[in-house]
Amino acid sequence: MKRLLFVTAALLVAIAVQAYAFGSLVSSFRAPGNSPTGVAFLSKTVYIDTSPRSQPDICWETTTTGSVISSFTSPTTRTMGTAVGSIGGTLYRWIVSYSPEVIYRVVATTGKIVGSFDAPGLYPYGVAFRDPSYIYYTPTKSQAIYLMHATTGSVYASYSVSFYPTDLAYDPSGYLWTADSIGVIRKSTLTGSTTASFSVAAYGLPGGCGYGGGYVWVGFMAPLYSILQFTTVIPSVCPTSLGRVKALYR
Repeated sequence: MKRLLFVTAALLVAIAVQAYAFGSLVSSFRAPGNSPTGVAFLSKTVYIDTSPRSQPDICWETTTTGSVISSFTSPTTRTMGTAVGSIGGTLYRWIVSYSPEVIYRVVATTGKIVGSFDAPGLYPYGVAFRDPSYIYYTPTKSQAIYLMHATTGSVYASYSVSFYPTDLAYDPSGYLWTADSIGVIRKSTLTGSTTASFSVAAYGLPGGCGYGGGYVWVGFMAPLYSILQFTTVIPSVCPTSLGRVKALYR
């Protein structure tokens, strides 16, 4: 009996580690409005752009379980990536328009346009807020990531990448998270060099990508039309902790 209980305890630890391994699916919910093309995450809130063909483009604010908090009509009919961040105490949202090729800055709660600037490169797609001075932006067909001024759109730098990004998110620990056109989520340096990755291709075509609290939130345009949450860290089980588990079952 003691041996059986010990094996059971060790198995439970192994299962716990496996369940939260890098890239594991944690939760999901159906995207409001279907066809999520942009996703951002901030303060336990998920921000989603949807661009269905037969309905207006809508910018949503939801809980982490998908309950709608608020929404407004997008400033464009070809809505792609989205980002959220605070400047001077006001929460703004950056919305990428595929056509016209523009990045809009709007008040996050109302959708009121407060500024816009041209989106460089081919096929505008993803955007991520870094701080009051910087955003990252990617045009998917250009295989590039741009560092731009958050309110004027001035380009500070651009970095070539070896993949076709569809969206990106800023990680305050000094990384970027990107989704690409073949269904890979990548952790990279701020200049676009991949340091780790995992595939989400089995779930469909990834659109938007948001990051927060050790998780990436990925929007799938088809066939799920859902937002999936994946873990980006692997919790460690140290020998001391494992020893305590063993002791409980002696």
